[in-house]
Amino acid sequence: MEQRIRRLGFEGGPARDAVAHALRRDQQKALRKATRAMEKFSRKRWRKWRRRLPKRAAKLDSSPRSFARLALQRIQEVRSRERRWRESESESAAHRMRIAVKQFRYTVQSFLPKQYAAWEKDLMRIQDALGDLHDFDVLREWLGKIAKKVSLDPATVQLWMDRIAEARGDCVERYGRAVAVKPKRGMTQSKPTEVWDRWRKELAALAGVNSQPGATVSE
Repeated sequence: MEQRIRRLGFEGGPARDAVAHALRRDQQKALRKATRAMEKFSRKRWRKWRRRLPKRAAKLDSSPRSFARLALQRIQEVRSRERRWRESESESAAHRMRIAVKQFRYTVQSFLPKQYAAWEKDLMRIQDALGDLHDFDVLREWLGKIAKKVSLDPATVQLWMDRIAEARGDCVERYGRAVAVKPKRGMTQSKPTEVWDRWRKELAALAGVNSQPGATVSE
């Protein structure tokens, strides 16, 4: 997050000091929370899971076809979240979109290594853009809260907000470039397509299901 602050061009002053202090405080709070959670985690339960889960996993269908169906469900969730995000442009919709993309990537990375090797670079560019967008949303929320608690110059706060808005816009544009599929040389396309459409078709072929948009993936 500190990199995001430097990226906005603020080297010092009350506003930057207040945000940096809030950042350190929240990081320390999150660290304490994580430490407590680890201390409370049952080692006995973990040993039980280690015995039981491999037996249960052995009963599951581990064919690429089965995992392709799971990835299709994930990509359908991504498309649904993306539509809501583009319609509302809200921070919460962007956050849910980011989580959906992360779940899709984890599914492909864990169970479909061949597809992940081919899609990794695009997926990382997509996640980087959405991750940066989320960081700027968090920074804007922090600044809004801090401005109410600390006596900050309104003009300085507005300048920060303007720069954050500009940086958010850059993230949205980066996402658009990351998902756009360029037509092959010498070919034209009637409408813009995205990697989500291409990946959905490839997964549908692997899963042996209908590749049309909106088609549901049955169990």
